[in-house]
Amino acid sequence: MSGPKLIAKNKIEHKKNAETFFGYYDICPINDDGLIIYHQSNTPTHKNPNLNNEITISVYDLYRKKNVYSIISKAFNWQQGTRAQWLDTKHFIFNDFDEASNQYISRIVSIEKKKIVSEFNYQVCSAFSNLFFLSLNYQRIYSLSPEYGYSNLSELSNYELNNLKNDGIKIISLKEKNPKFSVSIDDVISVDYQDKFSRAYHMIIHISISPDGKNFIFIHRYYIKNIRYDRLMLCNIKSKKINCLCNEQVVSHFYWKNNEEVLAYLKYSNHLGYWLIDIKSFKFTELRISENDQDGHPTGNNNFFISDTYPDKASMQKLFFYDFKNSKTKIIGEFFHGFKFRGASRCDLHPRYCENNKILFFDSIYSGKRQLYYLKFDETKI
Repeated sequence: MSGPKLIAKNKIEHKKNAETFFGYYDICPINDDGLIIYHQSNTPTHKNPNLNNEITISVYDLYRKKNVYSIISKAFNWQQGTRAQWLDTKHFIFNDFDEASNQYISRIVSIEKKKIVSEFNYQVCSAFSNLFFLSLNYQRIYSLSPEYGYSNLSELSNYELNNLKNDGIKIISLKEKNPKFSVSIDDVISVDYQDKFSRAYHMIIHISISPDGKNFIFIHRYYIKNIRYDRLMLCNIKSKKINCLCNEQVVSHFYWKNNEEVLAYLKYSNHLGYWLIDIKSFKFTELRISENDQDGHPTGNNNFFISDTYPDKASMQKLFFYDFKNSKTKIIGEFFHGFKFRGASRCDLHPRYCENNKILFFDSIYSGKRQLYYLKFDETKI
C-alpha cells in the first residue's frame, strides 16, 4: 500500500508555499474537541533555523476544516517544533524566546479567549494534563545536541557545561508557577556512578511521563571525546527515587505501553532492537520485528504500536504496525525522503497515534516539502 495514495487528501490546509509539521512523536496534536496544533513555516525547512526565523503555531479545526487561531514563536527546531502540547481542551503550552529578558520561556494560550493567559520562566518539555510540566535547559541541549535545541542563545561555556548541580529537570506546578522539586544532572550521574562520568559532558533529553503521571523516563546522554553514550533512567515523582533501567550505550526512542511497561528501542544483552521493559521488576523482553527491526519512533497503546524507519538505500521511509497479541508486523505506508533534507533538517515520519480520536498523524516530505498528514486508524482493519 502506497502512503501517498492513502493519505494525500488528509493534510492540514495552509498558506500557499508554506510548510507544515507538528514535531516529535511523543505528543498528540489533537484535543477531544477536534482541534489540532501544528507548526507553519514560511521559510524553507531544509535549511537550519537561525536568529531571524520565527514559526507560526496554528490551531486547525478538523471538523470545520479551517484554522481558528495562530501565534508566533521564536524558539523552535525542525525535529520537535516548540514542544506545543494541549493541557486540556481549552489550553495549550509552547516554548518561546523573550527578547526583553533574553531567555527561553513557555507560554499558555487559552483557545477560548484567543490569547496568552500565563507565562513561565521555564521551558516546557513534557506536560501532564493541566497539573504540571517537566522543564529542561534548552541552552544545554543546543550546546550538545543542536538539532533538539534552540539557536537564540549561544552555546554554554565549559564552566557552565560542567555545572551539574544547578542544571537538570525541574517539575513546575502550573498553578503555583514554581518548581515542585528538581532533579539535577549531578543527582542522575550519582545513580550507578562510573569513573568515566568525570571525563564527560552530560545532558538530559527526551522526557516522557507515564499515563497516570506518577513516573517519568528520560535519557541521560553523555559525550566523551565526541562519542555518545546513553542511559535510560526512571524517576518516581512522589518518592523522587531515580533508577537506571538500561546502561548499554545506546538508547533511542520509547513510549509508555501502560503505567507499568515501556517499549524502547535500545541495546540490551548486546542486542539492538525493540524491548519491552517492566519498570517494577526491571524485566526486559525482546520483540522480533523482522526486517523492520531498526531504530524508529514508536507510538501506540497496550494492544499495538506503530513506528517508522529511517530512509533506506532508495530513500524510502516505512510506517509499520506491530500487534502485541499476535506478534505480527505489517507495513502500512512507504514514503520518499527528499535528498535535500539532511542532518538537522531531516524529516522523520514521527508517527503519533492519538487514542481518543483514533487518528494517526505524521510528518513527511514526499511531496517535496514538509507537510503534516493524518489518517483515521482502525486497528481491526489492519
